[in-house]
Amino acid sequence: MSDNLDDGSAGTLISVVHPASRRPVKTALVLMVIGMIIGGIYQVTGEVIFCAVAAGVFMVTLAPYFLKTTTILDDRGVTQKRLGSQRFISWNSLRRAEPSPTGIYLSTKRAVSWMDFRGIHILFGNDREVVVDRIREKMAQLYSVAAPRV
Repeated sequence: MSDNLDDGSAGTLISVVHPASRRPVKTALVLMVIGMIIGGIYQVTGEVIFCAVAAGVFMVTLAPYFLKTTTILDDRGVTQKRLGSQRFISWNSLRRAEPSPTGIYLSTKRAVSWMDFRGIHILFGNDREVVVDRIREKMAQLYSVAAPRV
């Protein structure tokens, strides 16, 4: 499955990103390393429960890479859907946008904080410019401020 972009109903932008399917060699290497780590844990401890805990930690932390992520930018705000979970930030509560090479982090906090867990990290697929332009447009409309440089 490759990344795609759908300019849905008027004012709605839908972006689907699945990094693991775009990079099969990297994905295979990551899975081999995870398997070796879990195998090492079993060799050292001999307990399946520790292996299950390690696998759970890997699944939670690497979910954005392995699972398909759908991001919807509409007139209400930003919605991110991933395997049964959904997060939403309204445009009115958005305070900061921090771009990175692989995505953009949208936060409800004005200042950078290590405890900022309320935001959404939007991964870029092949649609980087379209997504960034939409976020710039919405931020400029709501706050009359310059949008983040990307």
